[in-house]
Amino acid sequence: MIAQQTLHTRVTSLLSQAGWNRRPQPNTGLMTKRYSSAIGVRTAYIYLGWLAEDRSSGYLQAEYQCAGRNLLSSINALVASTMTDEDLVSVVDRFVVEVDTAVAMSRAANRMTT
Repeated sequence: MIAQQTLHTRVTSLLSQAGWNRRPQPNTGLMTKRYSSAIGVRTAYIYLGWLAEDRSSGYLQAEYQCAGRNLLSSINALVASTMTDEDLVSVVDRFVVEVDTAVAMSRAANRMTT
């Protein structure tokens, strides 16, 4: 079980280890990652929203604008202080893989249509 106060810290640490960068400004996304695309470099954002006032549980969601829509709108993951560290690592890793895969597929599709 992860202490409630450290859930945020642990999630950001795992995302950082996966190549994401912490945002210096609050309210602009928890983490970012830059991807090259056919039209230049684009930024993806990961947000951590809280489901409980005590921040004992929350959800990760991602944003990557492509062709006027958020390509990652359907990708999310639940995180909670009741998870073991092993479970949290697994959830965050799976989330990151889904994000990277969706962005890569979008880039491949863009190259095919240009």
